[in-house]
Amino acid sequence: MSAPGVYAQGSRVGDTFYPRTTHGDNTALRFPSVAYDARNDAYLVTWTRFKRDPDITHEVWGRFVSGSGASLGTPVMLSNAPGGAARSACAPAANRCLVAWIQEPSAIIGRFVSYSGGNVAGVSNPFVVNANGRGKHTAAPPTVAYSSATNEFLVAWADFGNSLDVRAQRVGVEGTLAGPEIQAATTGLYESFPSLTYNSAANEFFLSHYQEVPATSVGVKRIQPGTGAILGGGTLLASAFDTYPEITYNSTTNQYLVVTWGLIPGGWMLHGQLADASGQPAGAPLSLAAAGGGDGIGVTYNPVSNSYFAVYQSLTNNEVWGVTVGPTGVPTAQFQVTASAPRLSSATPQAASSTKTKQFVAAAVPMPSPGIAPSVRPWDPP
Repeated sequence: MSAPGVYAQGSRVGDTFYPRTTHGDNTALRFPSVAYDARNDAYLVTWTRFKRDPDITHEVWGRFVSGSGASLGTPVMLSNAPGGAARSACAPAANRCLVAWIQEPSAIIGRFVSYSGGNVAGVSNPFVVNANGRGKHTAAPPTVAYSSATNEFLVAWADFGNSLDVRAQRVGVEGTLAGPEIQAATTGLYESFPSLTYNSAANEFFLSHYQEVPATSVGVKRIQPGTGAILGGGTLLASAFDTYPEITYNSTTNQYLVVTWGLIPGGWMLHGQLADASGQPAGAPLSLAAAGGGDGIGVTYNPVSNSYFAVYQSLTNNEVWGVTVGPTGVPTAQFQVTASAPRLSSATPQAASSTKTKQFVAAAVPMPSPGIAPSVRPWDPP
């Protein structure tokens, strides 16, 4: 019998591996993303290539990785024009995934791909998601979620108008834009770094985003699939410093967990906050990982183990670190996830979870190569 509060310690499974080891030129790689394709038990890994030869060009690439951690097929370039930060989500019922990225200076681009014998197959050409010509926040990737009830996606992004806002657009699985653009967070204040998840019990999209008022805080919105109506929202977490919020949904408890990069005296702290189905705080803010945070973080939920997994940079070294968190918000001991090479900096990590096993996969970009971390399996103490 485990002690009260002890839950599902995570550990590495296998070695760090690389869907793409090099592009063979003067290339920087950024903004990794990973999404789980439950239909094919595979993970779609994407990254952005910043190439100088001699001009700067941006390309979005993708590759599938098996549920057991093997790179499949070959890397495929998804963009046909300069493309920036990207995220993705998969629709098992439609056997396709939507990848969305920034195309500077003013477009959000989407493209549908599918799993084809391990390869990334284009289902559609790239298409424009947003309806305006305003600039985008280069360091804030668009975010994507899928509604299984209405068989549609929602894409949200940070948008420069009179201020920095968060806007969203529903996208049908056939590639058509559904309804008008949604003004998700447009108060005139600084609002950015959106993150989406989907509540399967209520059939609601749930959006978190960074905002500067009140204090440094995390705003949330509930959005109705099928109509795009905003059902409610508020402020979930506020402090002297909390940024890069990421959100995930627990289908067992019907709650959410948001994680942020926060500060404490003398260092970093990965903060968390549980929220109930209406988006209201459930309990006090959580201290999840001392020295954790940095330039981008990721979080996901595993329904088999009923546990969360967060990934982040650490003041300990230049690798990606992770922590598993129980459904009530109790963290286990944090541990080093990647083992790339000496003096490499693993930036902007993301994570996805299997729905079939107690495994997670984390993706990061150790310079100069993009890598995907080993699967991480939480286990229940005897």
